[in-house]
Amino acid sequence: MTEQFLSFIWKNQKFDAQNLLTDAQKKIEILEIGSENTQGGADFQNAKLAIDGQIWFGTIEIHIKASDWYKHQHQKNKNYNNVILHLVWENDILAEKDKVLREDNSPIPTLSLKERVKPYFVQNFLALFSTKLFSTKTSNKNTQKTILCTSQLPQVPDLYKFQALDKSLAQRLEKKADFVREILQKNNQDWEETAYQLLAKNFGFKVNAEPFLRIAENSPFKILAKHADNLLSIEAILFGQAGFLDIEITQNTDEYTQKLKKEYDFLAKKFDLKNQNHVSEWQFLRMRPANFPTLRIAQFSSLVFHWHNFFSVLLYENYKNLHEKFDILTSDYWQIHYHFGKFYKGKTPQLGKSSIENIFVNTVIPLRVAYSKAKNLPDILSQSLEDLEKLPAEKNAILDTWKTAGIAHKNAFDAQALLGLYQDFCVPQRCLDCVIGNFLINRTANV
Repeated sequence: MTEQFLSFIWKNQKFDAQNLLTDAQKKIEILEIGSENTQGGADFQNAKLAIDGQIWFGTIEIHIKASDWYKHQHQKNKNYNNVILHLVWENDILAEKDKVLREDNSPIPTLSLKERVKPYFVQNFLALFSTKLFSTKTSNKNTQKTILCTSQLPQVPDLYKFQALDKSLAQRLEKKADFVREILQKNNQDWEETAYQLLAKNFGFKVNAEPFLRIAENSPFKILAKHADNLLSIEAILFGQAGFLDIEITQNTDEYTQKLKKEYDFLAKKFDLKNQNHVSEWQFLRMRPANFPTLRIAQFSSLVFHWHNFFSVLLYENYKNLHEKFDILTSDYWQIHYHFGKFYKGKTPQLGKSSIENIFVNTVIPLRVAYSKAKNLPDILSQSLEDLEKLPAEKNAILDTWKTAGIAHKNAFDAQALLGLYQDFCVPQRCLDCVIGNFLINRTANV
């Protein structure tokens, strides 16, 4: 038994409420169950009860055992003085001298649920949460997969699976849109600057996302736009702000790097640019040269040089056109180098198809979702969801795990839903908030 399960029982009123009495035999009438509290203090806020005919407004605290009230020292905490009901699974301090008291020694009514919850409901809960976790081995480490319902998934009707995926996708997109709104607020509602920063962050992909975002934050797009006709200046600003030009020029330094250093020193002074990145922050280890941050910065610089308007491109271009717009050559130096002074055998690769798909899913779609809601343009949101259905799914161990469990994915729409279900529900074991988990716990068939 867990307090989380008791909260679920109370929130969904999954107990026998007929002739409801406190453990002191006082009649209870539930008028308002209250709202679940995710912050400090009692578990449910703004509850309304009638106890022996008297109306009470306040909070509800939940414990497995009544003695947990004292174990947690709530009797000494003023934040619990407005508790009007102590909801427990079982009351292990029924004796009068041990009754639950507030800080001022006034008694709190206690309601025990153990005898009021159907046995099958508890059995289903225990069957789900007693499932042993299993792990799968990836190429470089053991990754634990915490999908508790794996063995029971075949018993879940497809309708519930679809509902769970719809819910998880909606939450995942909203969470990503929240990040867009957070960046937008920092940029004083400037959508152009926001689109530029979001794309920069995505160019760092997972390992270099944060330093890439800092480059963009400290290299405003409006400054780069002043040099839209000069690729060297754009590269100088971005490489300089990344910390790659914090070097001493020697006779071994190639001509391009010397020009870049000189240009950055001039522009940094002119625009009072503040470099908050250090070259040591960039990750190169275990990466193919094609994914090196130096090459990514060069590619991003070329986008700034050619696009001029990030927001309109990311908002309105369909995937096919956007893919073509990413098909841009870097400057001559970066076509044969992957790092300063280091040659690439052959010609350096451009941004790959999978990388562009990643950008579309993780930058373009969230930007469109946030903008559609901000401007009340549902057509943009609908089109974004259609675009997700047209894109292939990414490949990773989490999706492989779902496939093994019997839930396959056809496209990026399915993949994002499954990733959201895994990360937001399975890993934190929020089965009680999941449509699938709810079905498994509420079903009346024997486990």
